Amino acid sequence: MSAPAGPLHTAIMRNSMTGFQATALLAVVLGASACVTAPPGPDDRESRGDDGDLSDGLGEAAQAVVPVDCSVVLCTSLDQQTIGGNQMFNENNFAAIVDGFGRTRKFFVHVPLTYDTLAADEKMPLVFAFHGGGQTREAMIQGKWEDHFDQETAFVIPLGEPDPCDNPLGSGKSQWMQPGVGPSTSPGNPSCDAATQVVTAAGLPRTYWNASLSGSFTDVLFIEELRAMLLSRFPNLNADKVYATGFSSGGGMTFTLLCYRSLLFRGFSVVAKTLGSAGARGDFDEDGLVETDPQSLVATCGKNQWAAGHATGIAAPQLWGAGTFQSALPIGAPIVIPVTRTRPVAFFAGDQDNPMTEINDTGALIRVRNNLNGGFIVQNPFLDLQVDQATTQRRTFTTAADPALPLSTFRRFLVQGVAGVSATHAMPDAEECGAVNSLMTCDYSYTQQTEVFFEDHAELNLVP
Repeated sequence: MSAPAGPLHTAIMRNSMTGFQATALLAVVLGASACVTAPPGPDDRESRGDDGDLSDGLGEAAQAVVPVDCSVVLCTSLDQQTIGGNQMFNENNFAAIVDGFGRTRKFFVHVPLTYDTLAADEKMPLVFAFHGGGQTREAMIQGKWEDHFDQETAFVIPLGEPDPCDNPLGSGKSQWMQPGVGPSTSPGNPSCDAATQVVTAAGLPRTYWNASLSGSFTDVLFIEELRAMLLSRFPNLNADKVYATGFSSGGGMTFTLLCYRSLLFRGFSVVAKTLGSAGARGDFDEDGLVETDPQSLVATCGKNQWAAGHATGIAAPQLWGAGTFQSALPIGAPIVIPVTRTRPVAFFAGDQDNPMTEINDTGALIRVRNNLNGGFIVQNPFLDLQVDQATTQRRTFTTAADPALPLSTFRRFLVQGVAGVSATHAMPDAEECGAVNSLMTCDYSYTQQTEVFFEDHAELNLVP
């Protein structure tokens, strides 16, 4: 579905206003995208998301003291609150960020103590970590990022929100909105914008967050606004060394930022999320034909709202890979600018979670956009270190397909296991291993290997 270039799209153009201003104006123009915002479900619920993500059942931490207002003063690491036993800031320390659906967004931020004692020639990196569908912010800390509280990297854990088109009595699970073909949790919901609804060949209603709808990019604009705010309030954070990583639904959000906001991040790490999903490369409209949905992230990655054939609801995407960028203002003859922007990408996948076709297709797409050929170096440092009936193969691609163009490294972690026992849909962290082995692998820590990858190939360090 192509979106016309009109007043609505002019309202969200990035060249004239900030992401927050744009989404706020968009909410006025659209009437909050003609969707009824679902009241958030209780944070301590346990739920299984549509993509198999599990909530850890932990509640949001209650605040016992009045937090320091970092929007008024430049805070130091000593101004952090104690949340869940860890020193962090949260949304109460800053000016509210309200998204295009009128929701005040939530997040945790940890700034190491060493931030306050950085040398004059040092700047601290910042990592964004995105949780899976149905999870809480705490789920990204316990067993995943908790080990990083004592390291020299700041990190932020934003909280996803329920589907804005969910029914009031729907699941209310936290998730990340991104261009794609995943059906709404409430197919046929009359509260949802009719523009998102399609009818399949079988005559069944389906509600999609199409890339042609600006609401699909609400979370992209939220993350862009959050990034800008944190960098402005903590001037010793390095704007050139901001990174993104995510699990499952959060991995999809990481891919979305890679496609549409690659200029804002130095490196990316995606866990348990492919781009070659059944919706993206299968019979998406149930007409009996296997094809790529023109509204899927595979098809629209890096396209703007005026791009022929793949119009998106965002005015100025920051292209990832080699391609062309059309001018943001379609006045007269459009100006088309060739662009090549590659980014280091790590990709963690289990062969009992996704078919190898999807894993290989996703890897091939990453290689093409990063200007890499099919040559790789194999390393297997994680074989059978735990009794999890899984092994991990690490492939690193570093050779240019076109020597005349820039390139970036791609590293794939393929976990091979036994059905129902290992290599399934879970965060591959050694800390999570125990009596239950239905995980991707216990042989290594995803967070540690993500950090190693960023250090080796995306300059994760204190150098400005």
